[in-house]
Amino acid sequence: MSYLVARMQKNNTQNLGGMQKHNQREFENHSNKDIDKEQSYLNYDLVNEGNINYREKIMSTIDTQREITKSTKAIRKDAVLVNEFIVTSDKGFFNNLSDVDQQLFFKTATDWFQERYGEQNVVFATVHNDEITPHMHLGVVPMRDGKLQGKNVFNRKELLYIQDDLPKFLGKRGFDIERGKEGSETVHADFNDWKREQARAREDVFELRREATRLAPEVENLSSERVSLKQEVKILKQEKSGLKDENERFKESLTYLDDKPIEKWGLKDNNFVAIKREDYNKLAEIKHNSKVLKKENEGLSGQVEKLKLDKEELQDRNSFLELSMDELKQTLKTARRHMKDLKENGNVLWDRCMSFAHKFRSNKDVARENEDGIEDMFSDQVGIMDYEEWSKNNIRVHSFNKQR
Repeated sequence: MSYLVARMQKNNTQNLGGMQKHNQREFENHSNKDIDKEQSYLNYDLVNEGNINYREKIMSTIDTQREITKSTKAIRKDAVLVNEFIVTSDKGFFNNLSDVDQQLFFKTATDWFQERYGEQNVVFATVHNDEITPHMHLGVVPMRDGKLQGKNVFNRKELLYIQDDLPKFLGKRGFDIERGKEGSETVHADFNDWKREQARAREDVFELRREATRLAPEVENLSSERVSLKQEVKILKQEKSGLKDENERFKESLTYLDDKPIEKWGLKDNNFVAIKREDYNKLAEIKHNSKVLKKENEGLSGQVEKLKLDKEELQDRNSFLELSMDELKQTLKTARRHMKDLKENGNVLWDRCMSFAHKFRSNKDVARENEDGIEDMFSDQVGIMDYEEWSKNNIRVHSFNKQR
């Protein structure tokens, strides 16, 4: 009997990029040696026909349901936007399934999640067949009653329910699988699996560093452009103020007609003024320039708003990089602890190896008669002193040597 694995990971807005690139194999150079790129064409998504933009689809799912309930509460920056489940079993389980049955297994598991949490909230279900063991990455947006509430949707009670009900659901549909033993201390991943997980985390961090390096010149250019635009806006404001003053001066220079000039020009009232053609042309030019400056000012306002948005996005990316660095430090700290455990366990293995070598050392003359070249195994002086000390306390070895 095989056991079902359904492991969950919380993801906020800073995790979406790395998760998308890993699940959809968007990295150009992948350091995970367990990924066979030539087999990546066998991967598929049970929810989407092709690759998607995780951020756009997840936010669209959230906004659509918030609009229905007319929710206006702002979403926290650190809010959990999607819970990613990794659904799989041991390699032997999949070896007993045909390709069609394997796809049916993952499709049945996807159906369970859609029925439980809403079809609209399952935003991706990507199956990977290019690694050692087939597995599925399934994303659920924790929406309930038009609200994003990850803590309530996936609390401890709900996670235990998944471990109980999902394997039963699959078992009723013909799959020979059951839930893992409750309270078991069994470790489901060996040291190599752990190293692969760390390699994946390091790869994501390195990719983000490369992206930050690539964006650095763009950020610098945007900053310079922003300063330049501010200066240009300041100059335009000064020009606008100057034109306003010039317009006031022209108004003051206008000469009103008295009764006689009015009669001369055939005007019937005093609602008209006479100005020189030169002054009239200047006024017309000022009016035209004012319209042009107004349009340019509107365009510059739009560019300033865009720069503000770009700055916020870059700040979010920078925060994500800082968070990723913290996670990498924790990963390296865990790796050192594992290496320390391996070193301590390695001393026990060394003692056993030395005992095994000493046993053969005591019989090396007999072995030399039966096999050519066995002397080469004992030509190294390493361990001879330990062996001699050991042989003094071994009665059987002394007896055997006396018979020889």
